[in-house]
Amino acid sequence: MRKLACFAFAFSAAIFLVSISDHITVVFAAVFAALLAVTVIFGALRRKAAPYLSVIVLGALFGAAWFFVYNIIFIKPALTLCGDRVELSAVVLDSSEPRDYGVRTEVRLLRDDMMSPRALVYEFGEDRILEPGDVISLSGKVLSSGRETENDYFFSRGIPLFVYADGSAELQDDKLDAGKYKKLIFLHRVCAKKINNKIEEIFPPFAVGIMQAVLTGTRLRLNDDSYLVSTLRTAGAAHIVAVSGMHLVFLVGLLRLVFGKGRIGNLICIPVIIAFMALTGFTASVVRAGVMQITMLVGLSFRWDYDGITALALALLLLCMQNPMSVKNGGLQLSFAATLGMLLFSDKLYNFFLRPFREGRFKRLYRGKLRRKGLSFVAASASSSLSALVFTVPITALMFGSVSVIAPVTNLLVLWAVSFMFATGAIAVAIGMVFSPAGHILALLSSAFVWYVRAVSSALARLPFASVYTISPYIKAWLVFMYAEFITLFFMKGVRGRFALFVASNLVVLSAAAGFSRLESALGKVTVTVLDVGQGQSIALSSEGHYVLVDCGGDSYTNAGDIAAEYFASMGQNSLDALILTHFHSDHVNGAAELLNRMSVDTLIIPELNEEEGGFRDYIINKAEEQGTDIVIVDDDSFEYAFGSVKSQIIPPLGGKNLNEMGLSAVFSSGDFDLVITGDMNADTEYRLTEYTQLPDAELFIAGHHGSKASNSEKLLSTITPECVIISLGENNYGHPSEEILARFKNAGAEVYRTDVNGTVTVRLGKDGGDD
Repeated sequence: MRKLACFAFAFSAAIFLVSISDHITVVFAAVFAALLAVTVIFGALRRKAAPYLSVIVLGALFGAAWFFVYNIIFIKPALTLCGDRVELSAVVLDSSEPRDYGVRTEVRLLRDDMMSPRALVYEFGEDRILEPGDVISLSGKVLSSGRETENDYFFSRGIPLFVYADGSAELQDDKLDAGKYKKLIFLHRVCAKKINNKIEEIFPPFAVGIMQAVLTGTRLRLNDDSYLVSTLRTAGAAHIVAVSGMHLVFLVGLLRLVFGKGRIGNLICIPVIIAFMALTGFTASVVRAGVMQITMLVGLSFRWDYDGITALALALLLLCMQNPMSVKNGGLQLSFAATLGMLLFSDKLYNFFLRPFREGRFKRLYRGKLRRKGLSFVAASASSSLSALVFTVPITALMFGSVSVIAPVTNLLVLWAVSFMFATGAIAVAIGMVFSPAGHILALLSSAFVWYVRAVSSALARLPFASVYTISPYIKAWLVFMYAEFITLFFMKGVRGRFALFVASNLVVLSAAAGFSRLESALGKVTVTVLDVGQGQSIALSSEGHYVLVDCGGDSYTNAGDIAAEYFASMGQNSLDALILTHFHSDHVNGAAELLNRMSVDTLIIPELNEEEGGFRDYIINKAEEQGTDIVIVDDDSFEYAFGSVKSQIIPPLGGKNLNEMGLSAVFSSGDFDLVITGDMNADTEYRLTEYTQLPDAELFIAGHHGSKASNSEKLLSTITPECVIISLGENNYGHPSEEILARFKNAGAEVYRTDVNGTVTVRLGKDGGDD
């Protein structure tokens, strides 16, 4: 059995190594040569190891070979469509998702010249919802999903193409027997939609997003509530709303409770597991759990030995054979890493936690059936939570730049509720399909558990350092220390109290890291950080324990408000002295409401209100009023605002008909250090700015309008003579930054940094008053 595990893990590891390399052939040859050398050496020294090492080499060889074959058969032909406008026919795989710009639909292209690839079709200005099984024809531009997003997320889901449609897609039901197609192939999609509709009908609004995510894997409603998503992630509870193996385990447990734990009950579970996998879209975590559960049930039914490691490896092998790029999917990596940690360490931790009650000084507390069950539940929850973190912490740190420290506490408090939430929710939907009033009543019970999970997660997420962020070098140092100590203690079998030593030492080092992070920001004279929010702007300023944010918008995958909140949270800060919005264009404010959800803001400073500024303005003002934030409107006169050692002058709009010209500009000064921010104003307004106010020589200038050639005039630059310029921008079609402007900055003698190249950029004011 373990030979299968060796083969599967080697197969998947080879695929991963080859997929991340720019020199695939070289990496493959190096890996194969290294494994072959190890096989020969260890085979000569230990004959028992030779068969396993041979299987590892064979697995790696087949893995790399399959990656090549898959790319030749499936990926490269699909990518030949990219760059052109083509006429296409496609069958819809899932219901269209409404978006701000129109709708997005997952399809499979119908091609005779290649294996039919999957794609996402974007229809702009369209609100028609296509259904699974619909056959459509359209024309549009085809692009690579990897090149468009600059990552492999969609490739890892088996979607290599984006299609930007010219107009609306046309239904072509005559090309295919769509009725049979829907009934047979898309039955699971139809069922998922009916379940989602029933959830919408019987559950209160606050519970709909979570219940749809938990029962069918549909996250559209959940993702609309970005505050809830960020709260769950910060508290370490995001996995409970990402339909996963945990929910499948709940389902199997419920079925075995109803049908018994014998062979008949086990065999009844298997088709239900497959149906649930289909219902949730065959996500990696559910497939992993499904394969492991089916393997276990078959073993129990026919008295075969069950090995968790082998079952895990088999699931990984099947997923990689279906799509080799799935190894780069974050959900797959986290699911398999968590499960591997639990398989290796959960039992050991469980016995460690219970040993003092079974054998030690706390024996009295272990007497009585109720006490034993309670202690066993706590030990099981703690051991599974902690063991799951062993391998997932590095992945979340690299993937999200954060680690939820409070996660073990969150899981201990909410996992019991999640099991009841899932079970009662499933029963409520099933009964609601037959008799809606009864479904409504049961949904109220399930909704109580949803409310509890939300309340606990929200409360814990607001604690200082509930989640720590790798933007802090001290947190990075703690992570290195923790894993160095873990590896060291793991191999020191004879040391007593290893777990207690590990926990105590890491609590001390983590506390020190968090303390230094906060102390550095509290004692620092001035820090200016231009956050990487994509095509947008968000500038964090801190001085002597006071914090201000200028603008909060962008087009990055993560909401700009979350990026800003997490930056301040990395310093243990959950409140702001002020939020200053230069104007109400989305790339400067679309994260402001989320920020107000996550942080307490004392003062909101905005330009004079203008009816043309749209919904962002009203929504943000309403949100600020709900939070009790003071609102300062800067209209005719400059507004002076001080925080820490910084004095700021917020300059009112200087006219113009374009909304960019009706925004605020600002000067921040501390000693000999001056920072100038002009928002998106153009050259004409910059001229008025130089005439209106006494601008200082600027040590730092935030480039106007993301480096546009319509801004950053020679008049302004000659007035402020900046020493350093930071351009806040992401990938865009506006020509930002202009080559002309880059040359102008260079001629002005300024050092230039860009968030699209350098990422988040930080300037610190040194003790001598200079910046470093």
